[in-house]
Amino acid sequence: MLRLLAASVLLAADVTPRGDLFRAESARAVGSIQVGKSAPACLGFSRDSRRLIVLSADNRLTVWDLGARRRVREIAPSFYSHRFALSADGTRALGPAPDRRSLRLFDLERGVQIGSYPDIAVQAQTFALSPDGRRVSAVSREQAVRILDAATGDEQKSLVGPGTGQAGCMAWSPDGKQVVVHGWDSTIRFFDAATGETTASCATTGQVPFFVGFSPDSATVVVVNQAAGIVLFDRAGRELRTLEAGLAGSRSIAFSPDGLLMAANDVGGKTRLWDAKTWRHLRDLETGPGRHLAFSPDGRYLAIAAVDGTVKFWGASGDFGTPAPVEGVRPGAPGYLGIFGNLTEDEEKGARVQSTVPGGPAEKAGVQAGDLIVKIGATPTESFEILRSVVSALREGDEIEVVYKREGVEKKVKVKLGARPPENE
Repeated sequence: MLRLLAASVLLAADVTPRGDLFRAESARAVGSIQVGKSAPACLGFSRDSRRLIVLSADNRLTVWDLGARRRVREIAPSFYSHRFALSADGTRALGPAPDRRSLRLFDLERGVQIGSYPDIAVQAQTFALSPDGRRVSAVSREQAVRILDAATGDEQKSLVGPGTGQAGCMAWSPDGKQVVVHGWDSTIRFFDAATGETTASCATTGQVPFFVGFSPDSATVVVVNQAAGIVLFDRAGRELRTLEAGLAGSRSIAFSPDGLLMAANDVGGKTRLWDAKTWRHLRDLETGPGRHLAFSPDGRYLAIAAVDGTVKFWGASGDFGTPAPVEGVRPGAPGYLGIFGNLTEDEEKGARVQSTVPGGPAEKAGVQAGDLIVKIGATPTESFEILRSVVSALREGDEIEVVYKREGVEKKVKVKLGARPPENE
């Protein structure tokens, strides 16, 4: 599978924003975007908060440029279920296919399907995507839980055997080290994602699982059951507490990126906020009925998927379409190298060039198809994703050294980065 290496607005580095952060005491409605006639069912953000990804109730997957207030991509029909799983950078989306028997993985930058995984039990959360977008966990139709290679679909680990009632919900920890599965057999299981070994398990009281998720630091697991009770566990499987303030029909939990706040939808028309350190109930926002919610990665806004076909934004300031300036990111167009690369694992560590864009910066510098890029600047490029991440943090006009191997011989060139061509070119 190929991907264009172009540093778009999806930055790979975590940075600290300046500007007004979302706070419980000052949060207010600051704007909304009409995303369709059907209600948005699930939403998420690109890492830099500039793009909003929305799955609507009519199974259309759309990507929105918040600064321009416009839709930049639509994939329809995309998913059967009203939930998707996003990679941490917001460039990949995973969800059940319309055939209701398989999963599909989309590259949201190009709007194309890059993976398909058959024999899946389709439920709201019987699948999850690792933070780096390279691994898929899913419940098979025989009720087994497996981890698959996203590029090839091959099974990497078998977490739970068949026939064990696992059509519940699951989640990856943000650090990519753990998978938690809450099955219909009323058992919560904690797995080491690298080894597939069970690290902890605990029985619940027969409650049907509705939601499971992690805090941003991967230290706390949040479980919502059919009675809308919210139960907290540590990553070793020890129950910490059950929150006293319940919700009516909650299906969605979100944490602020700094881990200080937790928010949950209530079908009665409010969004409840807690202090995620003391678990004290802070405030209820009168947001109206919502189906899903997410904090923007820059920490400024809470987005609510409203039943009237809009996404509503709550925060401290009204200019929700313009992300806050960030430390370490210079002004100017994002850098562009201009190569296509192979996302599958190579025999050698590095970023294998499949082809170059005619007239692009890489071709002008002498890089050719078949070259294996092993270093860019001071960073070893053990994979194509690492190479892409480095270029993402650079700007048009930057000159950087690229080290690559051609037929076993190491070469070095200076490449002056360009700007990414418009999407319609």
